[in-house]
Amino acid sequence: MAEYEIGRSGGQCSGCGQALAGGQDFFSAVLERPGGLERQDWCAACWAGPPSGALCHFRTRLAAREPRRRTFVDDAVLLEFFGRLGEAPDDPVRRDFRFVLALILMRKRLLKYERTERDGDQEHWVLRLVRDGTQHRVLDPKLDEARVQLLTGELSVVLADSAAASDDSAAETVAEPRHA
Repeated sequence: MAEYEIGRSGGQCSGCGQALAGGQDFFSAVLERPGGLERQDWCAACWAGPPSGALCHFRTRLAAREPRRRTFVDDAVLLEFFGRLGEAPDDPVRRDFRFVLALILMRKRLLKYERTERDGDQEHWVLRLVRDGTQHRVLDPKLDEARVQLLTGELSVVLADSAAASDDSAAETVAEPRHA
């Protein structure tokens, strides 16, 4: 059986040129062109039936786009949370959260990796806080990808709760991580 590449909707009516809106029904036809198959879309007002030579046609609906919800957490809240997680280095949950938060802070360029220090079978990352130059040691707990993803999700929930709380209390309280 042969497979054919047919592009997704271009989001624009081939008849009037108007953008197709999310949630709107429209019509599509597939035509054979010298370069391969071509998809053309029409809004309901412009659809007069399939064009001559169409291999197939169908009615479909453009998925409604939901606005992406962004949780804004102030950098100061992130850094305060990072510091508080370091206050209990023997708690494995806090240690793991702190490591993942350090990765996020490095990605945001608030922390900079300096070096790795080995202590027996443990590795500590020495990170420098960019704004004031202070150094922080973070234990690398050797998390697998699945654990990092789980902790990232949990951290998102904690930070979202913290962002909501900071709207009311101007970042006086930082939420604690839930035990995963």
